[in-house]
Amino acid sequence: SSEAFSIFALLTIGDGLVAQIPSLLLATAAAIIVTRGNNSEEVSKQLRAQLLANPSVLYSAAAIMAVMGIVPGMPAVAFLSFAGVLAYGAWRQSKAMPVEDNTLELEKAEINHFLATDPALTWEDVPVIDRMSLDLGYRLVPLADQTRKDPLSSILRGTRKKMLEKFGFLFPEIIIRDNLDIPPMEYRVLLDGTQVDSGTINPDKLYAFETPDVYGKLDGELTREPAFGIEVVMIDPDMRSKALRSGYMVYDAQSVISTHLSRVLSERAHDIFSHDEVMGMLDRLKTLSAPLHESLTALLKPTDLLAIFRKLLQEGVSISDIKTIATTLVEFAEKKRDPVSLTSEVRYSLRRSIVTSINGTRPEITAYVISDKLDQILMGTVQQSQQSSQFNPENLNMDPNIQTQIQMGMARIAEECQMRNEPAILLVAGPFRPQIAKLARIASIKIHVLSFTEIPETYQVNVAGRLD
Repeated sequence: SSEAFSIFALLTIGDGLVAQIPSLLLATAAAIIVTRGNNSEEVSKQLRAQLLANPSVLYSAAAIMAVMGIVPGMPAVAFLSFAGVLAYGAWRQSKAMPVEDNTLELEKAEINHFLATDPALTWEDVPVIDRMSLDLGYRLVPLADQTRKDPLSSILRGTRKKMLEKFGFLFPEIIIRDNLDIPPMEYRVLLDGTQVDSGTINPDKLYAFETPDVYGKLDGELTREPAFGIEVVMIDPDMRSKALRSGYMVYDAQSVISTHLSRVLSERAHDIFSHDEVMGMLDRLKTLSAPLHESLTALLKPTDLLAIFRKLLQEGVSISDIKTIATTLVEFAEKKRDPVSLTSEVRYSLRRSIVTSINGTRPEITAYVISDKLDQILMGTVQQSQQSSQFNPENLNMDPNIQTQIQMGMARIAEECQMRNEPAILLVAGPFRPQIAKLARIASIKIHVLSFTEIPETYQVNVAGRLD
């Protein structure tokens, strides 16, 4: 009976263990999947890497198997054999692992040494901001490749030369940079690290501009070029010859960017002109006339010259004739100290070049004038403002309704002249010319505001209309 009970107990316990094995395996697999890291690697590779990474895991498993093998009633041969295999595998794994060196300790020592010897921050650690820069999306970066026939850098040097001839001073170097944070076909113009304009262009296409002599249509995509917003036809490079034969003007991406940059430089010339440019102009004057340079620097500070040059550039007046400008300033600097009055005297000295830049070489000027009633109102405003101790010809105490009326009238004049393809010119009295010109700039009206005294005697003035 005792033998029967022993067999019954053995079978019962064995049956229970056999019944629990699938559940144990299923629970183990579920636990492995749930606790698995977020990795695309296969589970088998992860298990192998984690279980065999450290020999101590295999040594622990071998010890457990050996203890179970020496328990009475357990299959000693099977457990002890499996324990020996695990122990051998752990031994081989420990031999295969590279001997740890003191690399980590050396790295920590180097970091600690660097931190201990790291010098204090200085002004040299402050990042340098480029005066002028052009950021390119990654699709536009090949345009700056120096191996190209016409790299963008060479074209921009030509743009700076044109601006030098137009305004009379050397513009700063334009730094070209790639910028992965902007759209692929976008470029941005930055002045002193701040974006002032941007555009989008396809580097693989050409841009065909219509002319009055165009005949026929091109197969392409209608778009607007970024410089002036003119509608153009975007075509493939192999259509260049056909577009030229049809009377179109064809530009590549580099030329469109250069044109856009020229417009930005023209509009921002007064902002770009800085103290460095003032010193450059003075150095140039010294090479041309040392006595004139000495007299000018004795009367006016560089900050005063900076204000005068900027006011001239703000209205598109070239400062290339530095000798005439310096002579005028030396003549009037002792009588007039404010930059606006001195700028007006310089404009009078440069009146021929100013009118020529606007009207060309034609001896006749077609211009608008203000009505007698408005002239009387403005002169009264000037006289009233002159009574103030802080009189400024650019900031007259003018009625806001009058300002709005003048701006609307100038906008109408500019539109009429644009339709006739003529320069918009408004002639006013000298005392309030700076204020009227400022109103035009505020409203972004493309009109040239000149005083009657700025028209050379040899020119004939034709009055096209009046501003009421």
